[in-house]
Amino acid sequence: MIYIRILVVTLLCFAPPATALEKVTLQLKWKHQFQFAGYYVAQQLGYYREVGLEVELLEAAPETDVVQKVIAGAADYGVGSNNLVLAREGGHDVVVLAVILQHSPYLIIAAAGPEMGVVQDLVGRSLMLEPMADELVAYLQAEGISLDQVELEQHSYDAQTLISGEVAAMSAYSSDEPYFLDKQQFPYLIFSPLAAGIDFYGDNLFTTGDTLRRQPQRSARLREASLRGWRYAMDHPQQVVDLILEHYPTLKSRDQLLYEAEKMRKLMRPELIEVGYMLRGRWQHIANTYIELGMLPRDYRFDDGLLYDPQPDYRRYLYWGGGAALLLTLLTLSLFYVIRMNRQLDHMVHLKSYQANIGESVNYISHQWKQPLHELGIQLMLLETEAAKLPGEKQALQEATAESHRLLGFMEKTVETYRFFLDTRSQQEVFDPAAVIDEVLQLFGVSLRRQGIELEVVLEKGLRVEGSVVELSHLLLTLILNGRDLLLEREIAAPLLVISLQRSGSCVVITVTDNGGGIELQPVSAVFRRGVRAKSSPGAGLGLYVAKQLAERLQGTIRAENRGEGACFTLTLPLFSGVVPEARGGGWDLYGTSP
Repeated sequence: MIYIRILVVTLLCFAPPATALEKVTLQLKWKHQFQFAGYYVAQQLGYYREVGLEVELLEAAPETDVVQKVIAGAADYGVGSNNLVLAREGGHDVVVLAVILQHSPYLIIAAAGPEMGVVQDLVGRSLMLEPMADELVAYLQAEGISLDQVELEQHSYDAQTLISGEVAAMSAYSSDEPYFLDKQQFPYLIFSPLAAGIDFYGDNLFTTGDTLRRQPQRSARLREASLRGWRYAMDHPQQVVDLILEHYPTLKSRDQLLYEAEKMRKLMRPELIEVGYMLRGRWQHIANTYIELGMLPRDYRFDDGLLYDPQPDYRRYLYWGGGAALLLTLLTLSLFYVIRMNRQLDHMVHLKSYQANIGESVNYISHQWKQPLHELGIQLMLLETEAAKLPGEKQALQEATAESHRLLGFMEKTVETYRFFLDTRSQQEVFDPAAVIDEVLQLFGVSLRRQGIELEVVLEKGLRVEGSVVELSHLLLTLILNGRDLLLEREIAAPLLVISLQRSGSCVVITVTDNGGGIELQPVSAVFRRGVRAKSSPGAGLGLYVAKQLAERLQGTIRAENRGEGACFTLTLPLFSGVVPEARGGGWDLYGTSP
């Protein structure tokens, strides 16, 4: 026993000291509430500690200028607004590390009444406007209202001011004030910048360029731990609300925090967009809005230094160890050149092939998601526009919501199609191709007609083919949307898509024909080559190439030709001649739900 004690003491003496946590401060933009849930999770569940950080979360008061606090060094990091663009142009070296809200929660709430129906009715009335709500100023300007046409009041940050009639309208968060007004059964109207096409980010995690240069690894660790906290918060809102009530002083009830969580999910869209993701084009849109407001000069050029690149800069490793690595490589190649050259070349060939396949697969997913995302955006914009109006449009809202959910289901199945495309062991089934066409048109038929494209559909039902339902749906979707894009691009006066399905001997023949002027490529079959586009609009040239691959996976063929006033794509599939199995769930289960 004595020897064991001596050993333990010896080990403790020579053991390295535990690494102390590095203390940093994160300035929030308001008081404790679900708006900052991700940071609470990272703090309470130890995500910050796991990356060597002890993070102090600082509440804000109405007078707190978060950007100035971070610039002055009173906080290492902050949660800021979109005016970080202005700060950067003003000479302050701020850098956005991540975007939390993909859509800004700012809106204007007005007391409903006989003299208040549209946003222009705010002219001559009192309005409480928050200092950093620049998108609301842009929205008013877009609607023809300048700030000198309203009576600006200091914001009380209390919805009771609106209820009491002290002001006619107030700036608000979609995740906050509506809850209180609904509880009070107070009639109100909502005016959203989205109605004018103004779509800002919200709640941006940021720091200074100096902090980032001095502590690049610390900033990366804080960012990743914070985003990890946000992902947990979105997946476990009930537990996180309990955590907030237990550890953070808040004036909000559990029910109100859950309401806030639900509204924030709609602003973040974590099921569609990776938490923290930001796009340069969206920031350019924000900058352009500031230019229109006169808050940025007309000759302003976007500063890419505003946006943090989470990808590590491997060049610094070349500077640190480049000489030694180069020397070692040269010696190794010199000693083993003859023996290993063939093996090395073989490995490189396989590696390049693997990388090409991965790249092609990623492009395939991106291509297949692009159109559904576009359609989803249209539906959500319709939903948000209707929501900003007077009550009474329930049917339109319900239809838009239902269609959006169907699109989301389709996107989820894209991953399944991708796996089938790479896995030759994909499961086969027997199905009616007419049902597949019906499903695709249910998803996109409304959108096509809304864009002025007439549809003619002639389907012979009761036929059977064998293969993957999802693969056929994507193949058809590619043909239909390719025809749509061509019709819109060429501005055809009376655009028409004709879809037909019929039996021809022992085959099923599906045709998709348009009146868009035909395929200009020669030979026409070149449209199926990888990287070749049938239209001039941007794209990877993968759609029809993948369609051909999918046709072959279905043991069929596809050809293109110019016919009449446009192009015709003909898909020929072998007719199933065996015993038809009983359909599952009483119908063809294309999107995971019963028909």
